[in-house]
Amino acid sequence: MRQQKTYGRSNCSLFNMIADFLYSWEIIAFVSFLLLWKFSRSFLKIKEISSKHVFISGCDSGFGRALAERLDKRGVTVYAGCFFQNSVTALKNSCSPRMKPVVVDVTSTESVQNAADFVKKDLGNKALWAVVNNAGKAGIAAPFEWLKKEDCQQILDVNLLGVFDVTLAFLPLIKRGNEGRIVNIASIYGRIGWIVGGYAMSKHAIEAFSDGLSVELRPYNITVHTLEPGFFRTGLVDSVRPSIEKRWSEFDEQTKEKFGKDYCDKLCEYSEKILDTVMSSRLELVVDAYEHALFGKYPNNRYVVGNDAKFFFIPVSWLPFSYQMMIMEFVEHIGGTERPLPRDATPT
Repeated sequence: MRQQKTYGRSNCSLFNMIADFLYSWEIIAFVSFLLLWKFSRSFLKIKEISSKHVFISGCDSGFGRALAERLDKRGVTVYAGCFFQNSVTALKNSCSPRMKPVVVDVTSTESVQNAADFVKKDLGNKALWAVVNNAGKAGIAAPFEWLKKEDCQQILDVNLLGVFDVTLAFLPLIKRGNEGRIVNIASIYGRIGWIVGGYAMSKHAIEAFSDGLSVELRPYNITVHTLEPGFFRTGLVDSVRPSIEKRWSEFDEQTKEKFGKDYCDKLCEYSEKILDTVMSSRLELVVDAYEHALFGKYPNNRYVVGNDAKFFFIPVSWLPFSYQMMIMEFVEHIGGTERPLPRDATPT
């Protein structure tokens, strides 16, 4: 009897092992199917792209300029918002008649409305398909103690309030078609706040604005999409050292002594090392994400762009802040890019 019971128990245990193994493979197969299904859907595009009209802000250079030129080649009518008149002239000379650049300062409600009126007149009875809020400003990547209220105000005027103004000015033109899209550019610094200055503040706000707007426009069949790129080599990051050095030069000797005479140089070196380590020159990755958000049949709500964002910054952002700080300090230490400390600081 004991032998029979032992034999029965061993058979039952073996059966359970086989069942667990098969169940695990069922889960793996199901997850694989979902991933393959999602991947295959990413290649599907909406029809008649050449009939669409899109407004893009910040087309003087960088992502905006590259996107405007690509869409022009795709046959899209592009209203390219530029800050400088020479950018308008350059786009007119280098692109097809479908490219219709217009001067716009996103910090000026009057300028934004003038641009909207220009687009409205050109559209006639047609609808605007999408607005791309690409214009951005980095500001001074320096300690908060170095900043003035107007420093943060200037960044928020472009990165947040400018997006708000442009969206509301062009929204009636999108609603004409009973469908459309709004694409906002945020940043990995919309998820984490490691960078000082007003930039991360503005990008966190853009994430909130995009989510709220998405809920509000859902009944109109207008979708809202947010790009969260990592570090890319654009004019924004090139301004880091000059902005820090300019603010340092404005301090009196007492303030410089407080931080340390060599603190500015160390801070610039630290910032440049970080940027050189993670920065990518492949601007086309962001342009690809923009294009999919505009014309993909099943666009994503959010687009995380760049290996640094996908495999480091965004996963780290899921952790409690104390753990984020530990990881940041560890990575800085092994990379030889430890953050400089002011002279009057107390190291922990």
